[in-house]
Amino acid sequence: MLGGVGGNPFMWVQMMDGNGSALSEQSFLGRCVQGPFKVDARLSVEVTALAEFTAEDCGNNPGPYITMDGAMGFTKGMTARFTFRNNDNPVGGPHEAARTADVVVIPAGFAVQFPKQPVLGGVGGNPWISALFEQGDGSAIGKEVLLGRCVQLAPGN
Repeated sequence: MLGGVGGNPFMWVQMMDGNGSALSEQSFLGRCVQGPFKVDARLSVEVTALAEFTAEDCGNNPGPYITMDGAMGFTKGMTARFTFRNNDNPVGGPHEAARTADVVVIPAGFAVQFPKQPVLGGVGGNPWISALFEQGDGSAIGKEVLLGRCVQLAPGN
């Protein structure tokens, strides 16, 4: 049987992936009675994305109508690892006790669906269509991919 760490432990949190690899540094929260705590951690999480593009009308007027549908999945997931210690001295103490507890934040394989979205504005006729995914700050994820002409994305082609 594991014992506790004492009445008012010092606490840390660290974000981990589903395989137990660190995604962030360990952040000191404080003592248990000082909560609630705010943590700001920037980290990268492995995801997979699937997007399906469809052209419904490649005519000049009123089209073309191009839509995108898809999902994003968290491959490994993410866990918050809480560490409780009776001593905040980094070199330990004469009777240091420490315990950890993992809390699942995002389960492995969790998927986020994004609904079909029409492309706003556009050009007439049978345009060339390409796709580029971006991060929240507008920086590119990968390279722009040429999908083809509008009629190549239309159902039945």
